[in-house]
Order: sequence, then structure tokens, then C-alpha cells
Amino acid sequence: MKSIQDQKYSEQFFQNKGIKLHEITEFCFMKPYQPARYKSHIGTKVKYGAGILTLYLRGNHENAFSLKPSQHPERIIRYLLANGISFKNYHPGKRTIESLPEKTYNRASLYMFYFFVLFLTFIILAFWSLTLASEWKFIPGLLSFSAALYFLNMLLTRFCYLSTSDKELTIFSVGRVISHPYEDIIKVNFDFAREQNFTHIMELLDKNYNYRLYYIGRVSRKELDEIAVSLQNVGIDATCSLDREKRFYQDSIH
Repeated sequence: MKSIQDQKYSEQFFQNKGIKLHEITEFCFMKPYQPARYKSHIGTKVKYGAGILTLYLRGNHENAFSLKPSQHPERIIRYLLANGISFKNYHPGKRTIESLPEKTYNRASLYMFYFFVLFLTFIILAFWSLTLASEWKFIPGLLSFSAALYFLNMLLTRFCYLSTSDKELTIFSVGRVISHPYEDIIKVNFDFAREQNFTHIMELLDKNYNYRLYYIGRVSRKELDEIAVSLQNVGIDATCSLDREKRFYQDSIH
């Protein structure tokens, strides 16, 4: 069900993109976009990672966008569905197993250690700069402290790991635990992150079409297919869009 806010936001979004609602026949969301030369707009490139919205337009045309969580993909999805636009790559499922054993998917991360060292280094530099006799000591101190905050944010948000159980999917990161009951999840997709250092992501859509994005840097990419199958078995439309033999999207080493 769309709200007035969803309608206003989405109408403005499509107006800015030069797209009219009646031109859209169906859409895909949370799926990499591979352009067909004869269908896509000139200059359209392959799109992967989080929040990929592909619109299929009348006249056999396609257009794709990368939406950040701050761009409220959920408002656009609700607006399209409320106007009868088909969600092409959403395939509702049913639970096919009686119980799912609890399992945690967690690995050591060299990147996480690297960011921790950088965080610690800049914190030490920030406090050391305050001991200097120079009247300009606050400038390097402020710069070092800002860098430390950046790396702390990366540690808190970019290195999640996962746990599956019979009833819910749980996401763990430094200082927080988030649980999503299976009955509230309709779609999950795993893909490469567009930022090479963070390797891969999990995007999640709940039954109200609220969009969640998690950087799962502490989950082995070779286990993502297994997680997707487990989620499919409990009735979730789960997909794994990345090549598990690659470290990142542009990687040519298998």
C-alpha cells in the first residue's frame, strides 16, 4: 500500500530520471543488470552491487539505476507495486523443511585487522598531537581524530557475519546484533560490493518492502550459495548473484 509520501517521492524520482509511469511495464530489484545493446539506453553499463533497480519500458527499452539506502528504494518499490507494475524477479516461496539447524557463518578478516590497526594508529596520533607545544596542534589532532572516526565506522558497519536458525536470520557486527524473523523477509540477495575493499554484501527486503543493506565481510563468499539455499528452504526468495571464485567483481583470477 502506497502512502502520500511514497507517491510524492517516487513521482519526483521518475521525473528527475525523465521516465513516465505509464512507460514502465515491469521492474527488477536486487539483481545485477546486464544491458542488452538493442534495449538499453545509450551509455548504459553493467551494474552490480546493492540496490540495483531495472525498469523495463515500452518500446523494448530498459533503464537501470543504483539506489543507495538513503534514496529510499522501499518508497519506489511500494509505488510501483501500488500502480500495478510487476516485480519481475520476485518469486514467493514456501517453507519446505520442518526445521533448520542453527549455524554461524563467520571467518577471520584481514581487512578488519587492517582497519583496526588504522583506527588505533590515528587515535594515538590524535592524542599525541595534543601534547605538542605548537599553537596549531589542534589541526593535526582534529584531522587524526576524524580519520579514526572514519575507520571506527568501517569497523562497526562493514564487517558483519551471519547466523541462521530455525526461526530467524541474525546479523552480527561490532557492538550490535540484528535479527530478522523469516516470516518478515520476502527477498534476500548476495552480491559483490561496489567498494572493492569490502568484497560482498547482503541486501534484504521485508514484507513491507523496507530495504536493508549489510556488508558481510566476515562471511566467506564460498558459503553464500549454502546460505541462499537455506533461506530458500524456509520460504524466502534468496539468490546469490556473485561468482564465488572471484574475490571482487573485476577479478579475473579463478
